[in-house]
Amino acid sequence: MTQPALVDTFILARTRDIPRLTLSASRKLNGTSDMVRYHIMRNRGYMARYFALYGDFHPVWFGLGTALTLAKELIRLIAVDHSFRKGVPALLRGIRDARVLRQDQTWEPMPALV
Repeated sequence: MTQPALVDTFILARTRDIPRLTLSASRKLNGTSDMVRYHIMRNRGYMARYFALYGDFHPVWFGLGTALTLAKELIRLIAVDHSFRKGVPALLRGIRDARVLRQDQTWEPMPALV
């Protein structure tokens, strides 16, 4: 909903280290914030609504995907962020809001940016 800014040179640098768990040579599980946790779960509601609009929503498979996403976030809370008590409320708020979004019959995806 805004005009993007194109930056053709590298001007940003990370100022703090992100906690991470190395799973293998090519896979890592990075830490994240409660805001990101909330949006990961909340956006499942938008995805479900999108799939339903286009006839590709299967409640059992989508529910399994949501359960796996939740499991990954719980593992991330325990193994990487060490903030289980603090992070679970954000996940639960995201799940609650996703349920509301999924049932919103007025929601439609924005038109293609052609």
